[in-house]
Amino acid sequence: DLTPLDFFLWAAIKEYVYSEPVNNIQELNDRITEAVATITPEMIQRSRQSLIQRAQLCIEVGGQFEHLL
Repeated sequence: DLTPLDFFLWAAIKEYVYSEPVNNIQELNDRITEAVATITPEMIQRSRQSLIQRAQLCIEVGGQFEHLL
């Protein structure tokens, strides 16, 4: 996958949310809200730049590029 959401955002949120066991739905909701609040514009910019680099690499090698990362 090439999308920033797939390789950055969801992983970062999941790591934050599940760093400790979740006891109930309210706690899960709270942690998700907290996790999203930790994402900075700089993090999104780095993710965007990484997406551009991955797309360029994908184009250069005609597809399968995961082994080059």
